[in-house]
Amino acid sequence: MSDEYKWQQLDKWSGRVENTLDSLDKRLDRLDVTMARNTEVLELHVRRTNELEDLVLPLEKRRQNVDGFVRISLGAIGAIAGVGGVILVLVRIGVI
Repeated sequence: MSDEYKWQQLDKWSGRVENTLDSLDKRLDRLDVTMARNTEVLELHVRRTNELEDLVLPLEKRRQNVDGFVRISLGAIGAIAGVGGVILVLVRIGVI
């Protein structure tokens, strides 16, 4: 093999390497653009999620208040029904 042939082969391979590197560089550029776009979308999603959570917190507190009121009301109704039942039994057996 002559030196000329070796240099031609080296030039051929270096051209292929440069083409491959250029191709990889273009892919990286496209990935950078995609990542930037995805970052913007993610930031929008996080902002909207935070806003919705801020809207839900007062509703959650209100639901807890309503739950407490319902439980107290049901307890009071149960107590009244129990007392009424006792009175009814006493009336039936003739104690009252």
